[in-house]
Amino acid sequence: MEYVNPHFTRTTGYSAQEALGNTSRLLKSGETPDSVYEDLWSKINSGQNWSGELLNRKRSGELYWEQQTIAPLVNELGKITHFIAVKEDITCRKISEKEQLRLAEELKSRNDELAYERRMLQTIVDSAPLAIFWKDRESVYLGCNALFARMAGVESSDEIKGLTDFEMPWTTDEALHYRLCDQQVMELGFEILNHEETHTSSDGKEHIVWTSKAPFYDQDGNVVGMVGVYSDVTEQREAAVHRDQLLQETQEQKSLLDAVMSSVGDGILAFDDSKHLLCSNPAAEKILGVTMEVGNTLESCVSTLQICHLDGETPVETSELAVNKAIAGNVVVNEEVLLRSKSGDKMLSVNAAPLVANGHRGGVVTMRDVTEYKTLERQLLQSQKLESIGQLAAGIAHEINTPMQFVADNIEFLEKSAGGLCTVIDRYNELLTEETPKSWSQRKQEIEEMIETCDFNLVRSQFAEAIDESREGIQRTVNIIKAMKSFSHPGNKDRVMVNINEAIRSTMTISRNRWKYNAEIDLNLDDSLPEIPAYPSELNQVLLNLIVNASDAIVDRYGENGVGKIEVRSSLTEDGVEVSVKDNGCGIPEPIRQKVFDPFFTTKAVGQGTGQGLSITHNVIVAMHGGQVHLESTEGEGTTFTVCLPIEPDDEAGNDRASFAHELSVATADLAEC
Repeated sequence: MEYVNPHFTRTTGYSAQEALGNTSRLLKSGETPDSVYEDLWSKINSGQNWSGELLNRKRSGELYWEQQTIAPLVNELGKITHFIAVKEDITCRKISEKEQLRLAEELKSRNDELAYERRMLQTIVDSAPLAIFWKDRESVYLGCNALFARMAGVESSDEIKGLTDFEMPWTTDEALHYRLCDQQVMELGFEILNHEETHTSSDGKEHIVWTSKAPFYDQDGNVVGMVGVYSDVTEQREAAVHRDQLLQETQEQKSLLDAVMSSVGDGILAFDDSKHLLCSNPAAEKILGVTMEVGNTLESCVSTLQICHLDGETPVETSELAVNKAIAGNVVVNEEVLLRSKSGDKMLSVNAAPLVANGHRGGVVTMRDVTEYKTLERQLLQSQKLESIGQLAAGIAHEINTPMQFVADNIEFLEKSAGGLCTVIDRYNELLTEETPKSWSQRKQEIEEMIETCDFNLVRSQFAEAIDESREGIQRTVNIIKAMKSFSHPGNKDRVMVNINEAIRSTMTISRNRWKYNAEIDLNLDDSLPEIPAYPSELNQVLLNLIVNASDAIVDRYGENGVGKIEVRSSLTEDGVEVSVKDNGCGIPEPIRQKVFDPFFTTKAVGQGTGQGLSITHNVIVAMHGGQVHLESTEGEGTTFTVCLPIEPDDEAGNDRASFAHELSVATADLAEC
């Protein structure tokens, strides 16, 4: 530097003496980019002027901005000899620009924040499940949320701005009402909370809404508008009406259920899975003879009851009760127990099933007093037995009468013949003891005359035959009586070992008069069959029912004078002993095959059957013996009934159905006395 003016020294703090002889690097702060200096020297060295801003450093170390223009000076030869720089301190201006920039950035940031908050607030308002709106002092809409816009039938809340209620889809009466409420809120300065009113949407549907409104104040406390919000409670109101209807229907159903429970004859008890009583009906209390309180435990409910198995002696433990089985998830069907009391014993038929309803888990049990039913069943069993005996009585009498008739004839013949024999013997004695001497020829002649007179030779030839015939007739009669005794012997309380083939033969014997004129019998019996545990009297009744039905079916097909065929077969299978009775009679029509085992169902004429035969057959085989009964039939060709009996006793079937055996045994015993 060869020259500096006083303004330079005031600005930089360097004296002229300090500046002269130094380069411009004296002021260099290091804050100005090198690229600026490169541009500067490039231009001035090429003879161009340079103008720009530099951040330099004063002598005090303070940074300052200067606007600088540098121009090269050339001699007459055009060679650059000097540079002249004109500088201006622009620090204040730069600071002002920076502050303005900072303020602008701060303002922009604040505006961005406000815009974000506005969008967030609008999003919150739009996502609210309530319709929100705000108006100015003249009840002109300033804005709303999306739900309110949809209710008004527009796509954007911007379309609402500037409108009044009279320009909205609501009715005129609704607009007047809204405007009146707005003015009251803004003029009186009070809030309206959950005011119920109607609101017509753009689709013309009337809604029930709860509206709340509040005044809106400016910073000076002046009311400048109002804010409103309403919730559409139409569905809730409809739901409430529906709920009230359901409650009424539920109450009616409960009353109906209570009436049904009270009127039903079967006792009903329900327990939860902790074995506390949920409900009961009057019939249960009447049958059990105790009062049931809801909430009582199972143990307390049965503590005073004496419940026994059908033998009347073995008590039923609490753990064995049907309701405990149901709570455990099992189903109990027609389990029979004996309820003993001072007023008399009752036989109960019990059913139980698991209970899963309305959050409750447990078991429900129903019970029926079948004491009277069992008495009637015994009478029906006796009636059916009497029916069988009555149908066979004439035939059995005929079967006994035939051999006894020729036994009587032979006895009469033997009686007469015995007199002649005695006469011959007496005459022999007289001839041997007479004192009057006679010649042998005389005696011989008298004996021959006597033998001829007494038909001695004829008696001699037929005497033994008459005895044999009488013995045969007596044996036939004994066999018939024995078979009848076996058939009508009182039933056993417990099973005994039974020879099924002997049972078949006995049944064929006593029923002979029912089939001998109409059917040929083919007995195909397996003599190697083992004895089976059974109730013999009841089993005989089953066999008789099947034989009689087969004979009747043959008569229905061939008539009284026709002859059919009955085949009775016994055999051993994997499941036990199998007995089949096959006939070539009329067969059973398809529509009634499913009914043949129903009680009182019969196709016979009135007076020829009670319809109990096959029903008893099914109960005896299935319920008492744990076996099976199968039916195969072709209409017009014949029918086969197959009975399957287990070799090993089915204890569960025997115990659970012991009452049936007992009742049938009582009926059989009564008939035996007949």
